[in-house]
Amino acid sequence: LALHVKRHTNNRPYLCATCGATFYEASKLKAHIRIHTGVHPFMCDQCPKIFKVKHLLVRHLRWHSGNLFKCEHCNKKCDEKWILRAHIQKHHVGMGSSSL
Repeated sequence: LALHVKRHTNNRPYLCATCGATFYEASKLKAHIRIHTGVHPFMCDQCPKIFKVKHLLVRHLRWHSGNLFKCEHCNKKCDEKWILRAHIQKHHVGMGSSSL
C-alpha cells in the first residue's frame, strides 16, 4: 500500500541528471537512465530481442513458452491478465467470463 500511495503523490525525489525527469523510486530512475545510455541488459535466449527492463523480458518469454492468457470468446492471446480483462470488457460485454 505504501508503494501505491507513493506513486500517486508528488514525492519524486529521484532526478534524472540528463533530462530532469523525476521518479518515486530509485529503480525507476535506473531503468529510465537506460533510455539515454542505450543499455539493454535483458536478452531473450530464444530470439534476438533485448529489453531495458526485466519485466518486459518476462512478458516476452510468455510468447515463446505459450504461457499466455487466452480469451474464451475468441482467439485473442495476451501476455498480461489485465490486458485480457480489458479486451473482454471492450469486445465481449455481457457474454460472461471465467474468473479473471
